Amino acid sequence: MTAPAYRGCAMQIAVATAFFTVALNLYLAVAGAMEQKPSAVFAEVSEGQKVPEISLRGDIASSGERLLIIEASNFTFTDLCVGKTDATHIGHAHIHQGDRKIGTAYSPIFSLGTLPPGTHEFVVTLRTRDHRAIVSAKGLAIEKITFVVRGPEGSLGQ
Repeated sequence: MTAPAYRGCAMQIAVATAFFTVALNLYLAVAGAMEQKPSAVFAEVSEGQKVPEISLRGDIASSGERLLIIEASNFTFTDLCVGKTDATHIGHAHIHQGDRKIGTAYSPIFSLGTLPPGTHEFVVTLRTRDHRAIVSAKGLAIEKITFVVRGPEGSLGQ
């Protein structure tokens, strides 16, 4: 294939892709699929159910690694994930540092490893077994903790 023929082929593919994208979006809008409920992202605790809640605290292991202790009420940790569930009282927690997910806690104790000197903020959200964030009338089941590490021996601040 010569260079000019290749450019023409690439242009045809780009035009066809753009047309397909516009047509698909139009179809989804007409079909109402664009108004998808946020249930794909959030699992709402039903009225009358106990609301899962979390609080966080930090600890330092004898090895020097920082431990994140997730104290959850009305919630059970499990490492069993499923495709779809209605249960909002069983699952795991996602741990984020800034914009980055750094791990998943399948139990109440999560090792953050050895942290370098500085301030480290972590956000933890409770998730169902199908990875949806748990939400109730009180809001998201989410909590934040800050570790302050000073020098090689480190000290913990919250």
